[in-house]
Amino acid sequence: MQSLEFRRWSPAASPLKIEFPTDLAAGLWPEPETLETSGVLYGFRNGREVHVLAAEATGDLEQVGIFVARERGEVFLTESNLELFERHKVPVALVRAGGKAGFFVREPNGSIQTVRSHEEFPVDVPSPPQRHTIMPLVMRKKPAWVAAFFALTLPLLAFFRPAPALRLQVHEQVGQLQISWTPGRPALIEIDDSERHIATPVFANQSNLTYERSGGEVAVSLTVDDGGAHPHRETARFVAGSTPKSATPSSATPKQ
Repeated sequence: MQSLEFRRWSPAASPLKIEFPTDLAAGLWPEPETLETSGVLYGFRNGREVHVLAAEATGDLEQVGIFVARERGEVFLTESNLELFERHKVPVALVRAGGKAGFFVREPNGSIQTVRSHEEFPVDVPSPPQRHTIMPLVMRKKPAWVAAFFALTLPLLAFFRPAPALRLQVHEQVGQLQISWTPGRPALIEIDDSERHIATPVFANQSNLTYERSGGEVAVSLTVDDGGAHPHRETARFVAGSTPKSATPSSATPKQ
């Protein structure tokens, strides 16, 4: 009979304690050619304790959570991950990103911290699944003037390409900061809160996140690099007790 080894996730700040197989997160891996793979976790709940047993339906186990697996990046929940979480009405979400993972749980007030887990833990990284090899195309040699034309014009087009507005906004709602922007491109979001600095990537389909501030002044910046001469960056600042300032583009216009 095969025996399972279990580990316990019980950070002091979490309202739930979670028990799960040691190799659970290591067995989660995104499907080939996808940014992430998600699904449902099964087990049972006993009061403030959740026992996760498998990532597939087995026997009489109930749905106790969702999982999200990414090949790399940071441990956080996107807008689509939250939609999956709400749709299944489960208490737990497990996010695995490369060699680290973490659980997300609903707080006593009904909110869920999406930017970071109460506690991350290391995960063994297996060899990535084999990908289909794309064979290079064999092309006939172009005339020299064609190569020179593209060598001159493509950098100029990238340099003068207008930077689309990200419309970064920050406001407070029920004691938490609601950060939103225009989706459509992968980006990097950075949050400076007192002496705390957080930097995490966001996916193209993500347009907002919730952050629980610890200080009275929080600066948020969003950076998109579309391959042009200058990455496009917008910043917004929240000051407790005042109206948040509008986002300010910091590199929308290239230098001459």
